[in-house]
Amino acid sequence: MNLTKVLILLVSVLLIIQAIDAGKHKPKTKPKTKPKPKPKPKTTPKPITPAKITTTKPASPTSTKITTKLASSTSTKITTSAKITTSAKITTSAKITTSAKITTSAKITTSSTKPISTQSSTVLYPPENGQHPINLSKNNKCRSFTDEFKNSRIVEHYEYNRDPRSADWINTSGNRNSYTLANGQLLAHLIKPTKDQGRVNDPAGPYNKILGQGLTLNSTYKLHFGVAEIKMKVCGLGGVVSAFITMSDNGDEIDWEMVGKDVTHGQSNFFWNGLILYGVNGGVHSVPNGPIDTNFHTYTFDWQPDCITWKIDGQAVRTLWRKDTYKDGVYQFPSNPSYVQLGIWDGSGAPGTANWANGPIDWTKQPDKLTTIIESVSIKCDPNYNIIV
Repeated sequence: MNLTKVLILLVSVLLIIQAIDAGKHKPKTKPKTKPKPKPKPKTTPKPITPAKITTTKPASPTSTKITTKLASSTSTKITTSAKITTSAKITTSAKITTSAKITTSAKITTSSTKPISTQSSTVLYPPENGQHPINLSKNNKCRSFTDEFKNSRIVEHYEYNRDPRSADWINTSGNRNSYTLANGQLLAHLIKPTKDQGRVNDPAGPYNKILGQGLTLNSTYKLHFGVAEIKMKVCGLGGVVSAFITMSDNGDEIDWEMVGKDVTHGQSNFFWNGLILYGVNGGVHSVPNGPIDTNFHTYTFDWQPDCITWKIDGQAVRTLWRKDTYKDGVYQFPSNPSYVQLGIWDGSGAPGTANWANGPIDWTKQPDKLTTIIESVSIKCDPNYNIIV
């Protein structure tokens, strides 16, 4: 074999071996693949908060009914005819933001108003400052009459049958001997105590533990505004109180009271809703034409929704206006249907009362009874506020 050929053959073999060896050590390439997407974390969807305000843009101006509850306890329907133009941006996820312009020209009509009484017949006296009107419902039955004590029907309280037509007066004293009817007059008696008077000399003033028992007559019908008057000659002994008053179930009261020893004056007073204020609402008035214990005088109160006028012998001596009784947010003015009362009582039972009544009475020096003489009583019910029977 020729040397040249041998060399060529060896070179070829070496190249083949080198090529084979190079193929073994060549790095493998991975096929291109798309990366797997990462899974999204699981999340709890936020709850959609109900919208507090929902605004819808109308296609054109519209008439809208609005039902609203007023601040008071009465629910009133208000019908509004309004033009509303609104530009609103609403996101309902949790927040609602709105930018709105509302222009309205509306007439408001109410289908109902706040009731002022449960009774359709109620009329209310116009109150000052819009506060506390007087109930003037015409529900009170009242009897207008004049009693000259010739044929008086007086019944003891424990015998009264609850029918106001059956009697004129109810004796609430519990003692049949507390009055006498004689010669067209009612003699109202203050009966001497059967026990020792029990005089106490208190630092605040003397008083008696045991009192005389006096007459109290109540009318069987109530008066709700009107005129009442009494003609009488009173007992002039200090400590004796002769009275002509009205009294309601809740403690409204209008008074004429004459106290013994002071025989030239009469005293007016009033109380409201059972509130006892001594020395606050009273008045003292001169009585013309002679002493009150030797002459007959007529004492009147004219009770109206806006005022009370006290009179002596037909002359006004005091007028109380309802508008002047406003205190602590209320008119402290007697305004409830009231019984008319008349009688006589012992003012010796406490230091302050005994001093006011010019007492106490020293019963050790007095007869078995002390007397005020009543000639007549008249009650005139105002037909505007009472059912006249």
